[in-house]
Amino acid sequence: MLGVPERVKHLVTEMGHGLGKEKRDELVQWFKRWLCNDLSPLTDDESHSLTLEDSFSTPTGQVSTAYADAVSVPEQNLKLHRQLLPRREAFLNRPLAEVQQSIRESLRLPSLDVPVRTQLYAQKEMRGYTQYHYEIIREGLLPIPCIVIVPDRRTDGRVEILLTDAGKEKFLAQADHIQRCVDSGTVWVAADLRGFGETEDPAAYNDAKYWNREYRLSMTALHTGKPLIGQRVADLITLLDALATWPDTASETYSLRADGRYGPVVLHAAVLDKRLEEVTAMRTMRSYTECMTAPMQYDLFSNMIYGVLTRYDLPDLVQLAGGRFRYGD
Repeated sequence: MLGVPERVKHLVTEMGHGLGKEKRDELVQWFKRWLCNDLSPLTDDESHSLTLEDSFSTPTGQVSTAYADAVSVPEQNLKLHRQLLPRREAFLNRPLAEVQQSIRESLRLPSLDVPVRTQLYAQKEMRGYTQYHYEIIREGLLPIPCIVIVPDRRTDGRVEILLTDAGKEKFLAQADHIQRCVDSGTVWVAADLRGFGETEDPAAYNDAKYWNREYRLSMTALHTGKPLIGQRVADLITLLDALATWPDTASETYSLRADGRYGPVVLHAAVLDKRLEEVTAMRTMRSYTECMTAPMQYDLFSNMIYGVLTRYDLPDLVQLAGGRFRYGD
């Protein structure tokens, strides 16, 4: 590395976040050797530790409470958000095609030109309906599991997509939900986009201190430049492409109901894909401004997009959707 591989050392140790003794000793030894040319043994009796109060940089231990004119990070971000309002207004005045392309760039949407493949892996004849279990595959994306419920007596040609934060299995496990589908005569499609239901990240990998049940997924996505919300929008468009290939679900337009973390996902998709004719979201974030006015919320990382407020906010997308999107609560 950098022409001096002998000066690189990799330490892996089980001690969580922070600079524990094993990490600290290795770090000091490395600096002693390569900065001071000192190979003598390290002696550390830990007799010079500081109290918590001694480590404070201000009398209160918090910069934001020690100075009358201190500005917190959320306050500074909210100020910048207000300053960017003219840019967002100008963005909305551009031609729709340009706005949509800019949104795709913000989401880092991949090319979706690759054909969709579907695999039927279960079919169940139930009382009053038939239940199909599919896996949707598009090269370069994660497989999407979905369940299609087709009532024996269809009263119309409508197809309704259901995306629930708790996962499709928990939603369909409630008998009254399926009975509503049978009574309505409408085909239901319940799916799990990546990170939900069947593909939900185990809780053991997401420490509660991060206030996000999918912290590992969302932060990895942001660090790789592919925000999780963008990946899910690609999944939803792939789902629409797959539905168009099945006789029971082929339609020019679809209605969609979603809740929780799915809200911003389906709102973006409604702006980008007119096949979503009627979209309803409940119990979900309605503006990125909430991240600054009420930052202590769960699961905010799930729908973060780099620099999004330099272009648009969620209420702007509601306007762009032109009446095809609404909040149900």
